[in-house]
Amino acid sequence: MTPGSNRETKYDSKYVAATVSLKVASQLSTMKAGFANPQGMTDMVAKEILVQTALNAATPSVPTIFWPFYFSFARQLWAAIHRGQSGGTLADTGHALKTKYLAYGLTGATLDAVAAVFSVTGI
Repeated sequence: MTPGSNRETKYDSKYVAATVSLKVASQLSTMKAGFANPQGMTDMVAKEILVQTALNAATPSVPTIFWPFYFSFARQLWAAIHRGQSGGTLADTGHALKTKYLAYGLTGATLDAVAAVFSVTGI
């Protein structure tokens, strides 16, 4: 087992300001390209607007305090799609996420409406 002092030294060396700035600088162009990519943040924002529309149209109305949970559900679906999931795998992921968010007290019909924004149905 590694002594605590060795672990602390290793951790400290990874987070020296000069080291961190070099790591960020080396990834910056890729990060900017991913952010500007039409399938990147622009797509996410468009989907979030559609989710907001679905939440506004939900009956009974969705209390504002629950909106972050619905948006989190939507973002996780978006991420699954952008990781390449589709078909049955995406449906399974959607079902697992729906089960999770139902346990948080969200409404199944509203979760289905949010999933429909991503063309995920039958979950």
